[in-house]
Amino acid sequence: MYFIQDPNGKPVADRLAREGRASLWDIPREKIVGEYAPRQLMQLEGTATGREIALPDLAGALGALSYPLVCLDIESLRSWLPAHREESVNELVLFQFSIHTRSSAGADWTHTGWLNTDITHPNERFLAALHAALGDSGTVCVWTQYEEQSFTELLSELLSKGKDSDDIQWLIHFLSSGRVLDLHSVCFRFYFHPLMKGRTSIKSVLPAVWSVDSPVKRLPPYSEFPPETDPYAVLKQAEMISDGVMAMEGYLEVVGTNTELSRTAAKALERYCYIDTLAMAFVFDYWMWRLANPQEPALRAENIGAT
Repeated sequence: MYFIQDPNGKPVADRLAREGRASLWDIPREKIVGEYAPRQLMQLEGTATGREIALPDLAGALGALSYPLVCLDIESLRSWLPAHREESVNELVLFQFSIHTRSSAGADWTHTGWLNTDITHPNERFLAALHAALGDSGTVCVWTQYEEQSFTELLSELLSKGKDSDDIQWLIHFLSSGRVLDLHSVCFRFYFHPLMKGRTSIKSVLPAVWSVDSPVKRLPPYSEFPPETDPYAVLKQAEMISDGVMAMEGYLEVVGTNTELSRTAAKALERYCYIDTLAMAFVFDYWMWRLANPQEPALRAENIGAT
């Protein structure tokens, strides 16, 4: 809203509020211009009609990938009080990753993950495990640019310390390889669902597409979850780690001195990170199904009123 401005450069929302107009439909369409205009107009249309929108360019974005196809999520920590030996104040610590891999079109997803449980600084071991898991080919799907930004910072940190290794050389090549596909950017540009309520985080997109009674939910590995409850909701209902802040707190327990807490936290972290990449895999598969079935109902009947 605050990117939509009057000629005086002030947000149009401020003027509308002073005039007592606070409805989404009061936004003057002719003022919706600039970089975010296509997304804003898509959200207005989808909210007004209650329709799911999948633009034709979604197919092109998903069709440009190569196999093996990987969904990658990482967990990290940054603290003024270092949690490991040899760690600097406010240094980025990469302590976990999860990967769902599809070896070829139509193949089942397989999962692998890595979690540091050692008190020593994990970044170089993280990189070695990541190198082994991702290899040198295939598209790597992420949600937002956080992974690339973190890997760039990791590379800078290692080089500044005079480090060099096959893993570091691999990371240099990986960052310039064009292998990374940001599914968040794809979603932002080409997809809208009313139950996302204008949000594009994976934790908003997954419940929205999970609400659709699609056959995708009945396929493994998604079929391990109740068809009426999305995986993030399952985590919350079980009072397990279900967001990034909880993940950081859980990691401090993993490397803490209480053995029982450490084991419990490690299992919870592994489950949470697993679901983060499973969510990306599901959204990808759902989009492919939606593109092939554009006329299928977008919402279950009980959800239509919520939009």
